[in-house]
Amino acid sequence: MATEPAGSQGDSGAAGDGSRKTGKRRKPRRAGRLRRLAGHARTLRRDPRAAGPLIRGALLEIWQARGGGFYGLGYLVTFLILEVRMIGSEFAGSDSVASFLSSQLLEYVLRLSVLSLVNALQAFIWPALLFLVIGFWAVAVLVAGHLVFERWLRPWVESVFPELR
Repeated sequence: MATEPAGSQGDSGAAGDGSRKTGKRRKPRRAGRLRRLAGHARTLRRDPRAAGPLIRGALLEIWQARGGGFYGLGYLVTFLILEVRMIGSEFAGSDSVASFLSSQLLEYVLRLSVLSLVNALQAFIWPALLFLVIGFWAVAVLVAGHLVFERWLRPWVESVFPELR
């Protein structure tokens, strides 16, 4: 009977099944996200004022996932601009708030999730989008933005959001 080298995946850790060497199955990430969203919904139902800290935490999480620096800030700003424009155009295209909520809810959620994915992909390439918008001047804007961010903005941001350090 041959032994497996350390780090290999044998019967207890077959590729893709999410299990560990201990034989315990890990819960899929999606289930954890759904539980977290359900917890946030319960929190907001109990205390609507908790929306601010929840939004702040989500935005910081997005920024940190993209490095927490100048690129991450550009990603976050681009993503927020694209999302606000998308939601605004969807809302403006409906007849009333009631029709927006009732007749288009499922279609809206499905379209919103697809468009949010597209927005996330566009936000990944925000420097290229900057070139599309302002042309060669994007080089100067990117260099100046990076210098301003590192010199003045990063110390201020880290004092306001200590979890970014």
